[in-house]
Amino acid sequence: MGYDDLRTVNADTIDKVTIFNPGDGGMFYFSPNGAQLAILTPTSISLADADGSNLRRNVLTFASVITYSEYLYYPHPVWAADSSALRVAIPPADPMLTPLNPTGLWYIPIDGSPAVFSGNILALPFAWPDTAISPDLSRVGYAMPVGVPTDNLRELHLANADSSGDTVYIGGESAEFTGWLPNSAQFVFVVRGSGVTRGTHVGSVGGGYTTLSTDPFLMHAITWVDSTHFLYLWNNSGAWELRYNELGGAGSTLLDTGQIWSYDYSN
Repeated sequence: MGYDDLRTVNADTIDKVTIFNPGDGGMFYFSPNGAQLAILTPTSISLADADGSNLRRNVLTFASVITYSEYLYYPHPVWAADSSALRVAIPPADPMLTPLNPTGLWYIPIDGSPAVFSGNILALPFAWPDTAISPDLSRVGYAMPVGVPTDNLRELHLANADSSGDTVYIGGESAEFTGWLPNSAQFVFVVRGSGVTRGTHVGSVGGGYTTLSTDPFLMHAITWVDSTHFLYLWNNSGAWELRYNELGGAGSTLLDTGQIWSYDYSN
């Protein structure tokens, strides 16, 4: 468990300034313009200016999500490109309840007024909806369990950000929605079953998909540099590689050390 404080660090001098004391801060997400912070705890979302001023406490509060483990769940909001608002998906307090309880969709203005409830989706338990919301905030994508639980069958759904216009994109064994491309019109999904859709794919909102790999266990941590180029970790028989690819084209190995646990990048 963290202490939920928040500090800034001068990258040149390494000087540190505490802007929120333990218990007053939390995880954070900068707005695209760098002027605002979304501050997350396991039960709330607050907003503040980047220096900690103009605090708008608890614009959204919710029940702590049971993880059935020792870690605490923190939501992952998505900022509008112009930094004017956020959207976030909040799982039910107990993801294991039967029947499945809905995941709530919320719109958060930055003026400090309370968040606005937008709609519900029936998202797969423990497939946390951290990547459900598209970058332009217009859509959501998620996996929903169907049929007998032991069959592990799921449907991939696409809907508007208020849950209207919900449609089934594809069905399959162990299907997962893993995230949107920057253009908000394409997304990555994985099917780990034995059917014809087995593999890792890039789907399109209008239908159809491009296969990245027919083995769904090879590509991990896919991150999009733009809507046609991406980075990812490749599991080469247990030896991990960091690779860079063009969608539908050739790629290259950037690092081949055998021990790559995670990565980050900056444009």
